[in-house]
Amino acid sequence: MACSKVHIIHVGNMANKGTQALLCSDVSIIRSIAGDDVAISVSTTDIAGVRKLGLPLAAVLPATVDIPYERADSFAKRFGYTRNSISYKFFALCSLFLMLIQMNLSFVSIVLVKAGLKALLWFI
Repeated sequence: MACSKVHIIHVGNMANKGTQALLCSDVSIIRSIAGDDVAISVSTTDIAGVRKLGLPLAAVLPATVDIPYERADSFAKRFGYTRNSISYKFFALCSLFLMLIQMNLSFVSIVLVKAGLKALLWFI
């Protein structure tokens, strides 16, 4: 029997205990359903935090698409804006459009890799 592969997309920051609990329960449930014959990988913005949990994961990968609110929050923290400001909302909207472009380029990259060509790594 071939090993099943499961990839959990965009796990948030591990500073949040609720996010930790959700990831742990997801891995536990997947293991209880599929048994030990499953390779679970995770894409996250907090690679070190996920690794600290010590879960039985095949791989912990960086996120391939930026999440708009995380980008906007880092922008607000860097420049001292609040979430209610026009600058924050404008940056969040621009980040949303950037995310859509990244998603399309990721899809093209996947198709190229499946065709045996090199991936588009210049946009990451």
